[in-house]
Amino acid sequence: MARCHFNPLRQSSALHLLKQRDATQRLKHRRDRRSAATARTWAVVLAWIAVFALAPAARAQVVNTTVGPTFGIDDFNTLSAYSANTNYASPCPWVTSGWNTWLNGGGGGGKTWSLNWATGAAYTNSLAGVSIIEYDSNGNALPAVMGGTAGGAGTAGGWVVRRPATTQPNGLGYPAIPGPQDNGGQVVYVSYAPTAAQLAAGAPAVGSVLWLQAYSVTSNMPILTWNGSNSQLLDNGALPWNNARNQATPWYPTAGNLPAGTSAMADAPVITEPEPVSPLGDGPFTYNDQFQTFIATDTPNFNGFDNYVTIYGGVSWGFSFTSVDPAPEPSAMCFAGTALLSFLVFRRRRQAWRAEKVRGATAR
Repeated sequence: MARCHFNPLRQSSALHLLKQRDATQRLKHRRDRRSAATARTWAVVLAWIAVFALAPAARAQVVNTTVGPTFGIDDFNTLSAYSANTNYASPCPWVTSGWNTWLNGGGGGGKTWSLNWATGAAYTNSLAGVSIIEYDSNGNALPAVMGGTAGGAGTAGGWVVRRPATTQPNGLGYPAIPGPQDNGGQVVYVSYAPTAAQLAAGAPAVGSVLWLQAYSVTSNMPILTWNGSNSQLLDNGALPWNNARNQATPWYPTAGNLPAGTSAMADAPVITEPEPVSPLGDGPFTYNDQFQTFIATDTPNFNGFDNYVTIYGGVSWGFSFTSVDPAPEPSAMCFAGTALLSFLVFRRRRQAWRAEKVRGATAR
């Protein structure tokens, strides 16, 4: 009988131990969930900090000059120009892609064509004779980037909203675009003036030099579909959506009024933000335009072809244009706000955990 008096006590003690064990397991589970949530919160915070801190450095490795943001008609416009490079190696896949598009689209005037790339001393000496001049947002000529340099990275220019008037070394130039407009672009002058020694080593003679320019465009405007292989074209070649532009020859015009021993070309690409950018209305517009400009020769009736084309040294240049609404865009304040919100969520969870811990201790 005495033993029976202890049964309720035993049952009560066992039940208390079970409850305590369950409470401990629940507390451990909550701690694990809080630890995982805290880790996710810190991951979000660190990710935003990394994006904010590293983005400017990444951009600085790509471009040499940035103009803007400057307000145009109803948007802020920014242009980042790529460093001019006169040591661009051939063969260039953009030329090959654009060449095929040009011929397949009906270009070439019904004649047979052969595309070839110079090598060795002929390429090296032609490259040394090339230079490029770019112009800043005030129309001032930047220092020329000469050919044959190791790496070749040089100055870069560009403008937004208003194009300045420029004058090239041959006395010709481009007129000003007063603006304000939601647009941007560049003005460049590429010249070729080989020395007698370079000519003797195989560089093409000035009298036979032509200019072949390939470009690649990518844009977020859906109707243009400027992405992938369709964007790699010749300036005077066929457009995938407009075969009527096919030319009998793919050459870029050669400038006149030049001193003896010099060949040159100028270009001034302009992009204007389309309205609207998307069916949903106006929005950020991006446009990336890069060029590879080569000196070339065309030998008629050679090796069984009507036109035997040889491409020599060239230059690379280009720009990235962005036009955005004046409404607040993701910025430093956005990043800071996201980080602050993450910290507040973490603090609120910690306070809830402490309160729950106190309630559990009181219950025991």
